[in-house]
Amino acid sequence: MRLTIETKAAALDVEEWNRLAEATGNLYASAEWLRFSEEIEDGLCGYYLEVRDGRGALRGALPAFLVNRPLNVNYSLSKHFSDTAEGQDDRPHLLLGGSRGYHAGYLLSPSDSNGDEILSSLLDGVESLSPQLPENSVSFWPFVDTETAARLQRIYGTDPRLVEAQSTIAVDATGWTGYLEGLSGRRRYKIRREREEFATSGMQVVDLALSDCLEEVGRLMAMTQNRYGFTMTGKQMTDLMRVQNRAFNGAGLVHGCYLEGEMIGCAVFYAFGGTYNGRAVGFDYDRLPGVGEYFEISIYHAIERATELGLSTVNLGTAAHNGKTLRGAKLSLLWMVATGTDAWARETARLGNAATLGSILHQASGPERLHLEDATAAERWLSRTVTTDGPS
Repeated sequence: MRLTIETKAAALDVEEWNRLAEATGNLYASAEWLRFSEEIEDGLCGYYLEVRDGRGALRGALPAFLVNRPLNVNYSLSKHFSDTAEGQDDRPHLLLGGSRGYHAGYLLSPSDSNGDEILSSLLDGVESLSPQLPENSVSFWPFVDTETAARLQRIYGTDPRLVEAQSTIAVDATGWTGYLEGLSGRRRYKIRREREEFATSGMQVVDLALSDCLEEVGRLMAMTQNRYGFTMTGKQMTDLMRVQNRAFNGAGLVHGCYLEGEMIGCAVFYAFGGTYNGRAVGFDYDRLPGVGEYFEISIYHAIERATELGLSTVNLGTAAHNGKTLRGAKLSLLWMVATGTDAWARETARLGNAATLGSILHQASGPERLHLEDATAAERWLSRTVTTDGPS
């Protein structure tokens, strides 16, 4: 095995890199997303670690980003760990696995029998970066899944911190029919009523290429950002989405919600591997009639569109767990894992994880909304047991 490190996403072999990213279902490790991350974040320094075999085939990969301060506050230590991270936001962060999108990790084919050796080579590569990093930098993995967190725990001997959950809906060949059949009779009735109200409101959903409606999408997304405390102008959001769509070679898809010929709501998606990834929504709240517009364009229509595209999963991202799980979404837990000697104390991590998990389960109406492997992790935290073979 041979390790190499690139410093520009443009140098990556897109087909090879994305083959591994698709195997893990991770849009946010795709070559396109990495190009977008480089372009949008000032001061970001990228390292792209690749492990190749004797024939030159890419067997494992890992993106890493050095930032003076995370652009997104959700990637900063003090956001999640005020008990241990005081003052650390002013230290440079080495973000392993990704710096945006709330899904990080290393890339490795699930069927590769040399997975441990490849991961070891990638981690050796991370260690080799040390001389190039500021002395006061802090290194950690943000937003990794439960399986990755368990593996990293065994390697580093540090306890992962639970930070969020992401929701997905499985889609089969029967599409909308199969989706409804997987819900309770009461929920099926409510969803049919919800869609009937939308259909009779005079609103329509139109499928568009993001390239054809950038300014409309930017305007609506800015309204949503401002509603939730992030000050953005329509031009700023339009410019950001233009850069993102360009990085994806114009592949952005929009579900436009129209009333009287004007777009008053939108949901942006990217198809990657077998997943239909929801990226962002935007609404003109003063004009919404209040007939389930969010669920129509971000869940119901997304299931129908994913079926048309032959995709098996709709990824609805993080937050708003209640509304998503009531409509059939399953949650996967997301963790942060420290790598250094100043890793988070076990007891503090355990208590913090139990509290975060309790909040997630409360929003999701119970542990049955979690995927099986995450439900197992949840059970450990609820009983406050410590194991050596999983998140603890």
